[in-house]
This record gives sequence, structure tokens and C-alpha cells, in this order.
Amino acid sequence: MNAKTFFLVFCLTIAVLGIITSSASATTTCDNRAAPIFTSIAPVIGTTSGGTAVTITGTGFTGATAVTIGGITASNIVVVSDSQITATTPAGTAGIADVVITACGSVTGSGAFTYSAPTTPLTAIGAISGTQQVGSTLTAGSLTPSAATVIYQWQESTSSTGTYTPISGATSSTYTPVSGDATQYIEVVATGTGGYTGTATSPVAGPVAAAVTTTTATTTTATPTPTTTTALPTVTSVSPSSGTTLGGNVVTIMGSGFSESSTEGDVNQVMFGSTAAPSYTFVSDSEITAPAPAEAVGMVDITVITSGGTSSGTSARSTADEYTYTAATTTTPAVTEITPDYGPVSVATSITIIGTGFTGATGVTVGGTAATNVVVVSSTEITATTPASSTVGQVDVIVTTPSGPSASVTADKYNFATTATSIPVPIFSASPTSGLAPLEVTFTDESTGNPASWDWNFGDGNTSTLENPANTYANNGTYTVTLTEQNSLGTNITTETNYIIVGGSALAADFTATPTSGTVPLTVQFTDTSTGSPTTWLWDFGDGTTGSAQNPSHIYTSPGTYSISLIASNGAGSNTFSQPDTITVSSVTETYTPAPVAVDTFEIPAAKASDSNAAWLAQQNAMSAALAVTATPASSLPPVIPLIALVGVALVFRKKYQ
Repeated sequence: MNAKTFFLVFCLTIAVLGIITSSASATTTCDNRAAPIFTSIAPVIGTTSGGTAVTITGTGFTGATAVTIGGITASNIVVVSDSQITATTPAGTAGIADVVITACGSVTGSGAFTYSAPTTPLTAIGAISGTQQVGSTLTAGSLTPSAATVIYQWQESTSSTGTYTPISGATSSTYTPVSGDATQYIEVVATGTGGYTGTATSPVAGPVAAAVTTTTATTTTATPTPTTTTALPTVTSVSPSSGTTLGGNVVTIMGSGFSESSTEGDVNQVMFGSTAAPSYTFVSDSEITAPAPAEAVGMVDITVITSGGTSSGTSARSTADEYTYTAATTTTPAVTEITPDYGPVSVATSITIIGTGFTGATGVTVGGTAATNVVVVSSTEITATTPASSTVGQVDVIVTTPSGPSASVTADKYNFATTATSIPVPIFSASPTSGLAPLEVTFTDESTGNPASWDWNFGDGNTSTLENPANTYANNGTYTVTLTEQNSLGTNITTETNYIIVGGSALAADFTATPTSGTVPLTVQFTDTSTGSPTTWLWDFGDGTTGSAQNPSHIYTSPGTYSISLIASNGAGSNTFSQPDTITVSSVTETYTPAPVAVDTFEIPAAKASDSNAAWLAQQNAMSAALAVTATPASSLPPVIPLIALVGVALVFRKKYQ
């Protein structure tokens, strides 16, 4: 190969190598790209079996390599755009799960997705079994599916097709009717729990028969007595003289001849028209009380039957024994206040019950035990005396009328309290203290000093008098909780400021900076723009210093390029946002006088004037020398630079071999 041919091949090889080197150095990397940002995932809930198609939104998703939910890789991942990814959830465990996207860096959506356990519907409950009679136990029917777990609630009504009201405390699979249930129709409602959903109502049973009364006969030796004539009983007044068709009113019947001796009543029956009262109480020869049975609208005579005869013989045509049935209302009693709402355990305490629908009340129970001295003051007020209790704690005060019993509510609680030895010191805890709306929070009283009453203010307009209440926060915000406690020695109050934090969206850290470049010393103002209601902030300014203010100001004292990161946190978790090469700080620029001037004319030897490469090199050398420019090599040189250098070497070879 001659020298000229060698020279041409050598130049062509060098040119190709330069192009390849240039192409390789242009490969895309993550060096100048921001980390991904998570905004939301939809839907936010799916079953633990996985397979839920979700859409994730945010920014910086281009080139994403992985998506995990609850630490498990999702399937069918599609990067739709820089701001959207679609995927299918993997199987997981019930509860909240983090969503992690990996692209140029990674971002976590803390607790952004919730796995829920699959549920099974409760479809039916069988017929009630047992004798439908006061004192006989009734048992709820079988469930469909049979393995279902449920909560029972027994209910009663005055007719098979009427409105059914819950029976206080009747929440097990069995129920034994009491005297007040006589003539009532019974049903039981099952509500699914523990993975079973829905409710099922049993077929109606009833009406419930009155209890069977067993009388023990006593045999005595008859003693001949003179023949006497027993006077017929007489009714002179009835009070009250009217009541609803539901019955249940306790009527006091005054008259005479209700017994043949001073110690034993001979009353056999009390009749309201043609219907017997379900029971009666002998008070004296001139007084009897009896609850009115259910009857149709209209007037009836109340008659007393004794072994001596019947009062109807003397009073049937008198207004003195008349009782009027009026149309029934279906107003169920409701308790709204108990005063006082606590008293010493094992001590009977007089209380006043405030509410509605108390007309015709037939009884009051405190913790399931009948109160005494019950007086229906009006349709909105009853006075009574609590029974003594051996158990400390809050119980329900239930008022029963012909329309049914009052429902168990927070306002009807009475507390059998221990003897106070000091003023209470309110202390409480709550779980959880933060989360997304609607947020249900359970409060637990941990006070000292034997508190007897509790008055909670949850900060959202809701209150409670329970010892350990729960409250659902429906709206986003930060809430202050106050607990006021009282006992016989005094009152105390505790307030937890900004105790409950309710955020409406997933936590996502973000910020802005102004300015982002300048000379030392450079003061930069950072502004938090995070979403999800963070409560703490941790800044890394990239120069070895950190900060915890929400919107800090920072001074950079050394030239350089600085990457910034922010960790935003609240009670529900934390989220990190990092921004590489955010701040550029340069040194002060010196001004030189006079400024260097480029040499724009130069001579090229005539023998080399036709050599364009040599001319270009000479021109560049002249300009560089005149301007005193110091060049910093790039990470990868333009392909023309090594080509020029090697062309120069080639020229030397050519000259040598000519």
C-alpha cells in the first residue's frame, strides 16, 4: 500500500470512530430530570384478591420501571404519559397500602390504596321457635348462610303488620318475654358482621300469651257458720277515665265491697267492657289498680267481679265506672336528658327523666331493673327512683309506653359511680388521631379521681356524655377536643388543641424556590406547596444544612449547584419530594480593562494556502491566543475535535512519506 492510499484509509477510519463516539455520548440519562410526583390513584379501594384496574396520576412518570402496591409489584403496567400510569393491583391483605412508583427516582403515595376483605350477604333468618308466652324462652331461627356471624335485635309491635320497635337489651339469639310483652307480636332482626353484610328479619311470632298463674289449693275443715248475705261490689270512680286503644294505662278503681275481710281481697277479675284486664292489684276494700287491656275506640264500663257478685249490677248505668278508649298514636317515647345523670353505687337516687311521648307510660327501667316511685308528670317529664346497683358503670334509662320502649341513646345514660375521694383529672386518648374524611375516632377515658359524668366536645359541633364515645369527622380540618368531668367533689376540664387532623387527599410534598440562581451570598426563599395537610417539614438545602420551618429562607455562601429535598409529614405518614440541581450559585465575575481583542487577520504561507484544515487551525489558535480563553474539556468532545487532531498527525505522516 503506498503512502497516499494509507493516508486516505486512515482518515476515513478516524471519521467513523468520531461519529460513533458522538452517538454513544448522546445516550439519554436521568441526570437532569425531576423525581416523579404522586397525586392520586383511582379507585382508592379494592378487594384483597387483587385484580382491580387502577389509574395513577402525577408527574415524572416517563420511563417508569416499576409500580408496587403494599410492597407487591402490580401487573399490566402501562405508562400512558408522563402524568398517567395504568396498572392492575396484586393480591394483598386487608387495610391501607402504600403506592410506590419508580422512574428517575421513586415516590410513595402513603396509604393511598385500601384493600377490603370480600363480603358475603346475609340472605335469611328462619322462624322463631319456642312457646309464645310470658316467661317462656324464644330462640331465633337458623341463618342463611349458616356460618354467618350476626348481631341480633328483638322487636315487638301491637299488631302483626304494625310498626316494630326494638326491645331494650334484647340482643342475643334468645329472648324471654316479660309481662309487658303480653299480647305483643315478636320478630328478630339479624345484622351481618365479620365479613357478612345486610340484614334479615324473621317471620312474625305472636301474639305473646300472658303468663300462666298456678294456684296452690289449701284444704281446711269447714266450720258451720251462720248464713250471711254478701254485699255486691260497687265502683264509684275510675282514674284516669280514658286511654288509647293500645291499652297499658294503669287505672285506679275506687269503690266498696272489694273484699269480704280486712286481710284478703276476694276480687276475681276486673273487666273493661267485655275484655278482662291482663292483671290487677288489690290495694284495699275500696281500691284496686289494673292496666287497661287493648280495645276498640269507644266507651266501656269497668266492672269488678268478686266472690260476692259483680259491680255491674249496681253501676253499669252510672258514669262513675265509664272508661273511654281514644284512637292510639304511634309516638314512641324518647329520652333526651337524665338529671342527675349519676349517683352512688348501691344507693337508690331520685331522678328526673326528660323527653317526649311519655303519656301513658307503664314503666321505667334503669340498667334493665325496674325503677320505683314512677310518676308521669307530663308527656315530657317523669320522676322516678333508681334501683340500687352492685355494678359500677353507665346504663340506659328506658321508658315504656303502650307504643313501646324508648330506644337506647347517649342521652339516656345514668352512671352508678364509685365514691369520690378527689376531684377528677380528665385524661384521654384517641385512635386514630388523623386520616382521610370521613374519619371515625374512638375516644378512651383514662382519667383519675373517679369521674361520675363526662361531657365531650369533639370540636366539630358534636358532643357526647358517654365514658368512651366515638365520633365521625365528616369534613377536612384540624379539631380541638375538650373533656369536662364531674363527681361529687368538683369539676375539671382538659383541652387537647389541634388533636384530630382530618385531611381530604393523600399527602404529597412539593415546594417552590425564589430565586433559583445568583452570585454568593445568595438568599433563597422556599415556599411549601404540599397537599394533604402536612404538620411537619424537614428540608435538606443541599449544602449540608437542614431546616424544619414550613417556608424557610436560606443563604448560600459558596458557589455551586445544589439539589433540594423536602419531607412533609402528618399523623397519617410522610412523603418526599426531591428536585436535583435546583439552586445555582456562582462567584463574582471580574471585569478586565482593557478587554482582549480578537486578531481577525493572519497570514498563511503560500505553500499551505490551499490546505483548509491548516487554515482553520491557524485561525483558531490566533483567536484563542488573543482572547486568552481557558477551555474546560466537556464530558464528551464533539466528534470534529479528535478528527482535527488526528488529521494533523496524518499530515505529518504524509509529509514524511512524500
